[in-house]
Parts: sequence; C-alpha cells; structure tokens
Amino acid sequence: APQPGPPQPPARFCCTRPVVDVTRRHDRAASSLGSAGELYVYAARLSYLLSDLALDLNSRLTSEAYAIDGQHHALEAGHTELYGWATDALACAQFYSGRANDSLETALRGLRMVSDRHPLSVRLRAKAARGHANLAKRDDAADLLAEARRHCDQLVDQPTQTSITGSPEYTAYALSSYAASCHLKLGEWGEAADDARVTLGVAADSPGRADQARLDLAIALTNLGSPDEALPALNSQRWLGGTMPRARELDAALMSRYPEQASTQEFHDRYHQFRTSAIEN
Repeated sequence: APQPGPPQPPARFCCTRPVVDVTRRHDRAASSLGSAGELYVYAARLSYLLSDLALDLNSRLTSEAYAIDGQHHALEAGHTELYGWATDALACAQFYSGRANDSLETALRGLRMVSDRHPLSVRLRAKAARGHANLAKRDDAADLLAEARRHCDQLVDQPTQTSITGSPEYTAYALSSYAASCHLKLGEWGEAADDARVTLGVAADSPGRADQARLDLAIALTNLGSPDEALPALNSQRWLGGTMPRARELDAALMSRYPEQASTQEFHDRYHQFRTSAIEN
C-alpha cells in the first residue's frame, strides 16, 4: 500500500514552496566550505523574508520560527548584519504574539550586535521603545525614541545601505510607525496622529504600510473626537497580519465612542469578516 505523504502546509503558504525547493536543491549542490558559507547567507536572507511573509499571513508562531532559523543561519555565516535583521523580525513576531517583554529583550539584544551607524540601530531602538510603551514605561519609551531619532538624522546623508530593507525611506517609515504605536499605547493621541501622518508620507508606495499608518491615524483621530476624519482607514480592502491588532483597536474605539454611527457598524462587520477569514486560513 502506498505510504501517506508528508502533511501539507496551509494553502496560504503555497507561495513559499518554490523558494524552499530552490534552497533545498542549492543545499544538495553545496560541496565546498566556500559555497556552504554562501548558502548560509542566502538561507538567512530567505528565512528573514519568510518570517516577514508569515507575519503578513497572520501566522505569528511560523514567523517566529523562521526568524530563529534566520538567526542560526546568520551565525553560521558569521554575518552580524543578517543576524540583526533576523533578530528584528523575531522581536516583531514576539510583540504581535502578545509577548512585549520578550520583544523588548530581543530588540535590546539585537542592538548590542549592530553598529550605531546602521539603519537597524534606528529600527531596534524604536522597536524597544514600543516595548516599553506597551509596558506603560513612558520615560523609557521617550528616551529610546529620542535616541532613535538622533541616529536616524545621522543616517540621512549616507548612501543607501546594501541590506535587506535598509534604505533611508524604509528607516524613516519604521521610526515614525513605531513612534505612532508608542504614542497610541500611552494615550498620546495628538502625537500619535502626527507620527502616523509622517508615516503616510514615506509609505505611499507600499499599500500594506499605508494601511498600517491609516489605521494608526484613525485610532488617534477617533480618540480625539474626529471619527469622520478616520473614514479613509475604514475603506481598506486588505489587512495583513501586522495590521490586524490595529484594526482591533480601531474597532474597539469606534464601538465604545460612536456605536450608533453607520460607518462604525460597517467597519465592525468588515473587521470580524477579515478576522474570521484569517483564523480559517
């Protein structure tokens, strides 16, 4: 009798199969130490990208597993920058899994591995600030955000980095986005709205990033008493994994403050439809 094959991954991960198959063929072909070292670099980059993809697909444990895998590959390659990117991805997966303490410790650990002149030093500081804000440590969050801004200003005139996502635009997006998240967690609605608007400016070419910024802005405006200005965020056609917690926060704010408005009920229904779809897939 034929033996059953290996269990198949969820349908939403089918897009990763061709990339994984190529990596396996490369793995079988690697015979020298030089090619093995190069393979570890490619494997670390692949694991980082798959971690990011898994988070977008709302699979946080899978994202964390790929990030840890990326750390191991980067260490095997002796590549501290790729280790930093994998650590950045791990901190993100932990945060969205509700483990703010772990995310904070991971971000601080990553900071010890990267140069202050690298864009990662900005991202990881901002990410650590978000961890402090989530734990209601206002002063610690403010200090790290100020440090991140100083380092970001020093990166502006440098040439684009040859890293995964180290461009000045991406770094500026990360800083303003994490700053908005910090202010939202601390109930600083005006500051959150300001940073969300900055994020919209640098994220215009990325629909996913723009959706995150619109949701942050909508949460802030709703709490400032301006729900009508939040309407652009209510019209998003697609939310990725990282935006679902923001959508949940906006839904809670709208239902609490403006339950009778038609736009509130429409958003509430759409949010639960997206949430149910994410769970089923």
